[in-house]
Amino acid sequence: DILQAGFNLNNSTGLAIGENYMLSSFGRLNYNYAKKYFLSGNIRQDEYSGLGKKKGTFWGASAAWEVANEGFWESAGLNTIFSSMKLRASHGKVGNIGGIGNYEAYSTYGTSLYGGTATLALGAIGNPQLEWETSTKTDFGIAFGVLKDRITLDVAYYHNDIDNLIL
Repeated sequence: DILQAGFNLNNSTGLAIGENYMLSSFGRLNYNYAKKYFLSGNIRQDEYSGLGKKKGTFWGASAAWEVANEGFWESAGLNTIFSSMKLRASHGKVGNIGGIGNYEAYSTYGTSLYGGTATLALGAIGNPQLEWETSTKTDFGIAFGVLKDRITLDVAYYHNDIDNLIL
């Protein structure tokens, strides 16, 4: 008989089984008034088993104004130059767990043989405080088109602030 899980055989190292879960719930609300004023908001909660602090809540909000759809735009003659003009802004928080394995929050151990004797060795040191990497993002912009939107230009300012960076 072969006892595969015993210490009588020199089994290959690096064999492992990993399990994790990711649970998410989210909602989104969009509002458009007269194709001029736009509002959007969303919220999301994620939970990942590989983290010490498993849950993260992330959200975003945005607003836009299609200036070219206002009555003064045509009366001022701006529609002969610009076929569209939209001002927009957004702010929100997103999460990242890229590169996180199944058990990064836990210290793990492995077994092997040393001179025929069973050993137990530290495989990895876990971090029970490991949590979601978060990015708080802000965006302001203006988009406009000329020649019936055959030529468009989008100019934006974008700021990204990262907390709890995962290396």
